[in-house]
Amino acid sequence: LGLLMHNLFAERPLLPAGTTFDGGYKQQLQAAFPLRMSTSNVPPTVVELLNGLLRMDPAQRLSIDAARRSTAFDQPLFELAALLSLNAPEKLALLQRLTQSVKSSPPLPASVLRARIVPTVTVELHEPQVAGAALACLLASGDGLDAASWVELLLPPMASLCSQPPSALPAPQLLVILENLPHLFDRWPIDSAPKELLPFLFAAFEINRMDCIGKLLTALPLIASRIPPQPMCKLVLPKVCWMLSASANVAVRLAVLQCLQGIIPNLSTNMCQLQVLPAVEALLNQDKSPPVLAAVAALYGRIASHVGPAVITTQLIPRLASCLSEKDLQQEQFTMLIQVVRDMLVIVEVDFMAKQQSQQNHQPSQQSQQSQQSLRTDASAPNPKAVPSATEKPQLGQLPPSAITRPAFASTAATTSMADEFEFQRCFAKHPNRIIWHNCPLHHSMRIFLPLLVLLLLPSLWLPLWCSRFSISLLQLLLRLLLR
Repeated sequence: LGLLMHNLFAERPLLPAGTTFDGGYKQQLQAAFPLRMSTSNVPPTVVELLNGLLRMDPAQRLSIDAARRSTAFDQPLFELAALLSLNAPEKLALLQRLTQSVKSSPPLPASVLRARIVPTVTVELHEPQVAGAALACLLASGDGLDAASWVELLLPPMASLCSQPPSALPAPQLLVILENLPHLFDRWPIDSAPKELLPFLFAAFEINRMDCIGKLLTALPLIASRIPPQPMCKLVLPKVCWMLSASANVAVRLAVLQCLQGIIPNLSTNMCQLQVLPAVEALLNQDKSPPVLAAVAALYGRIASHVGPAVITTQLIPRLASCLSEKDLQQEQFTMLIQVVRDMLVIVEVDFMAKQQSQQNHQPSQQSQQSQQSLRTDASAPNPKAVPSATEKPQLGQLPPSAITRPAFASTAATTSMADEFEFQRCFAKHPNRIIWHNCPLHHSMRIFLPLLVLLLLPSLWLPLWCSRFSISLLQLLLRLLLR
């Protein structure tokens, strides 16, 4: 019996063919004892039973009666052969025990799923009374499969179920599918999930049953990143916001607020402003109970990190501040509201300081660009009417013609005629540095003291100057300076 059971479970004989009882049987059996089954689908209790049946010492070997009383075969996996012959309550109990056994034990190999569990349990998916338990057993069995094995074994029956309208499925089976939606989105092929799973999800929102709504609201934050923005805006979010004010059940409202809090990172700013905030405002007009206010505060705190300071200061903070005067608020809830408002004020302050810093960093560069642009404009388009400020000191070669006029000390006349002014502009166009030199106070001092210096030095330098050509040139230069 032990050798036969070993051949069945290990799928190979313990002793090779041709082994005689008197020959190598004893030695080979002692070398293989105790047995260590290489296949992971054999429970440890079965291995222990085989070791008891294969002991060489008859005194230690298990008897047939002891083997019959053993609990090694009290495993749901060994009862699948009789699943079809059981009635509905027995099938339901067996599938539930099989699900628990699969979850508690190591993942079953793909060979066991392919040969035993999937063919047997898939038949029960069409039985309304055990359809939910059968589906849960299949999904639990597929947790240990790789992606290729899951697509090969479990995708066909799951695709067949999801292709049906949710209202046509048995209630237990629908609840199992909704409960395992995150798992299905993770294991489903990416290219076919939008065509097969998303229509089923959108149709499930039309079922107005509390148990289905609860499963959907729990699963939606986990699968929101897999839903495209347009279906989320037009199909999913309006239905969720409608549940917020349509249901009078506080538990449903809290579940919807928690669901919105989970999907806010996957929504755009326009979705938050145009759909979520009006729905929450309508809810606060109907219900201001402390649990609802606490959930709304948590939702507003999540929205504040997703929208701009303008929305925070104009909509979120005023609405939360108006809720602080509610009489039914407890200390923990009041503290929570105050903390959320403080966090929002910190967000506004940080944004304001960042803008101020950015403007301060941008202002010097902008001023330098404007000054350079004005200089280019003045140089390209001279304006004769422009008069320089009295406090500014011109520099050589840097002032444009429009900024230079005849200085007051250059002429003794009280007024300047148009001809003189035109002549001054014409001279400046030819010799701008000379005109600026005339405006310099040092130039007028030299005009006074240079002739005196020449008169003082002329007697002592008369004889050398007379004898030298260089001196003559120097005299000519001095005379030109005097004349000018």
